[in-house]
Amino acid sequence: MRIIPAVAIFLLIPAALSQTPKDPVEKIRQAVKLNTLDTPGMQPWHLRFDFQTHDFASEKGAKGTLEEWWTPDGYRLVISSDRYNATEVRNTEGLFRTPQTNPVPYAIGVLQSNIVHPFFGLDLDHAKFDVHREDFAKITFECYSLLGELKGGPSFDRRYLFPKYCFLPSEDGLRLTVQQRGQTLPRSTIGVFRDHRVAVDLGFVLPYEVNAQAHVTALNGIPVAEAKLQDVTGLVKSDPAPAIMNDGLLRSRLLYRPDPEYPMAAKTAHIGGTVIVLATIGKDGLVKKVDLVNSRNESLTVASINAVKGWKFKPILVDGEAVEVHFLIQVNFTFGSE
Repeated sequence: MRIIPAVAIFLLIPAALSQTPKDPVEKIRQAVKLNTLDTPGMQPWHLRFDFQTHDFASEKGAKGTLEEWWTPDGYRLVISSDRYNATEVRNTEGLFRTPQTNPVPYAIGVLQSNIVHPFFGLDLDHAKFDVHREDFAKITFECYSLLGELKGGPSFDRRYLFPKYCFLPSEDGLRLTVQQRGQTLPRSTIGVFRDHRVAVDLGFVLPYEVNAQAHVTALNGIPVAEAKLQDVTGLVKSDPAPAIMNDGLLRSRLLYRPDPEYPMAAKTAHIGGTVIVLATIGKDGLVKKVDLVNSRNESLTVASINAVKGWKFKPILVDGEAVEVHFLIQVNFTFGSE
């Protein structure tokens, strides 16, 4: 079975709509099943998409192709590009990767994760949502914003901290995920595969720029043997790449969040703005590394990185095990704030 291209976001042609639950949590629970490719009971598949990424934090932009052969027992991932080339296999023995290669680059991982499981890490057993209509690109969406309590710092504006999942009123395919102000993942074209909704064209947009795009060129069923999970010839056992989760879910795990110190020189010069950094959180919940993604002022950059290095989290668990996690953080400096 191959992927069937469905509707484009700007055409507003409704896809087949299953009966929509009135309860918001049940609506999202249904959406998780319909928009996730590695759900329990799914049969093996092969995915291929072309991607283009731009410079991001310490990573250089790349153009290439990602292929994944998935089964309930593991996967084989092959990335071929002008910057990064690697094979990765996860089977019952662990994770294996091409020798002397880093884990999958962040922006490529964001694209892969949001095509395969766009709701990864969402705990619906304790979730509450605010449901509202919102306009993006002159199109009205029905959006479900996750609500929650935050600890470890001053008050936050919840509208921009917790993930927002948006649908066209006549569809059940996820169309847009909003992480923070301006950090969006638009699914501009939706396809259907085994009654599941799949992003055919996906973007990753930061406040000041489009950071990455993906276009799915193939998605088809395969026999288990085609994944070749036991063939790790030429690969070495490796640590997994840090997990990619939305910032709202991670902020709910915050234990301690020191505010950045507003540089006096910037205050005096009436300089404000936004700094975006990519933090790596260790298995112990401490920040291991902070890379700059976007900033327009060096002193604000230094203040942001120094503050984020002091953040502390409860350990992040996936399937009951502590994991490293990538966390995209936006720090705002507003002139006149203390």
